[in-house]
Amino acid sequence: MHPLEIAPFFNKQMNCLEGVIAALANHAGDPYTMLCAESWGFKYIDRLEAPPLIGLKIRADIPNKKRFLESDNGIMVQDRELSAEPALEWMLAQLSEARPVILRIDSYWCPWNEVYQKQSIRHYVIVTHFDREAQSFHCMDPMVQKAGILRLPLSHYYKGYKSCLTYSRVPVVGEGTSLREVLLHTVNGLMGNGRETSAFEDMEKLAGEIQTTSRFKDETTGYPVIGTAPLIFNLVWIAKGRLNYADFLVHLFDKHGVVELKAWADEIRQAGKEWMLVSAVAAKLLMQKESTSIQRSIADRIRNVALREQSVHQEICGFLGLSHEAEGATKRCCDLG
Repeated sequence: MHPLEIAPFFNKQMNCLEGVIAALANHAGDPYTMLCAESWGFKYIDRLEAPPLIGLKIRADIPNKKRFLESDNGIMVQDRELSAEPALEWMLAQLSEARPVILRIDSYWCPWNEVYQKQSIRHYVIVTHFDREAQSFHCMDPMVQKAGILRLPLSHYYKGYKSCLTYSRVPVVGEGTSLREVLLHTVNGLMGNGRETSAFEDMEKLAGEIQTTSRFKDETTGYPVIGTAPLIFNLVWIAKGRLNYADFLVHLFDKHGVVELKAWADEIRQAGKEWMLVSAVAAKLLMQKESTSIQRSIADRIRNVALREQSVHQEICGFLGLSHEAEGATKRCCDLG
């Protein structure tokens, strides 16, 4: 059983699962576009039972990151829902037939990861080979650019295993998802879907808590790598989601030729850059002395980007013939979606 040669697909805007899917699509020669139709989202959980850290209250609000992957790309990714031992047998059988496997594992047990034996983070890699002599898997990690074999000892596999997934092709029916359906899905996710508050109101809640908290430095408690502290990690995720959604809008512009899509893409891309700046300023503050003035500056940046995003949301609602008001947009999006 020879090792499979799968080239890494590194894109700083993608998360690990998206990078894994892209790498497998390229390896198989499958036509593929990452349809990040749900990557523009935001929630802030401020209930009494919410966790104490601000970062743990932030949600990217992406209920199904693989939505439209099947209908528009013909790519299906499914969890096998196996425990570690039967998963091992299944993985070895797949590798014997030259079929790569997607492995979801705790980064705490990945020797090449920066949080190895420091912190638990869910992670996805591609398993390309099992070395029986060394009793270790060879892995491809889309987040790692360095050359060389990434080895996962079998003992670490058992300790960190979460699940294994398959990658397969399915027929694409018709022209795929319509432009209207995709845009309705977006605006409804930001202000509908049974939300108690809109994404933009939730951004104001985040800004207010950052501005007024006296325990900002607590955000790194229990997180030895600052980039994995929930506040920084989730702010970066929010930023990348905007950058991905901007690329998605450009993809829709290329496909449909609707000029508004390009303008919205420019605005959302700028919003992504501003969220990235928010995360960088917050990370810098976490490494310095507390400063209420910098906290206020971070809060103001969040409020400004919220206004930018809300303006785009209103323009899309207008394009779709929906009300700009939150209640009207939510109701009508739900009715039409």
